[in-house]
Amino acid sequence: DLRYLIFIGIILVFIGIAFTIVGSLFGAKMDKSNTKFAVAGFIGPIPFGFGNNKQMLIFAIIFSIVVVILFFVLHYFMR
Repeated sequence: DLRYLIFIGIILVFIGIAFTIVGSLFGAKMDKSNTKFAVAGFIGPIPFGFGNNKQMLIFAIIFSIVVVILFFVLHYFMR
């Protein structure tokens, strides 16, 4: 049922927010000069990404493509 998927999505968002808050509180002792990040997304069917670490960028783009494929597969089976 769609209500369960929405509920699971909302719970996952709150868990992500909690992890972000806990990580920011306990990660303050880390060396700030060694921070690495990567962000990926889609504009239509075209994947894009940016970051300051090549390996993380490649992982983020591949992960986003896998999530989109999973979305289409789940959509097919939920019909």
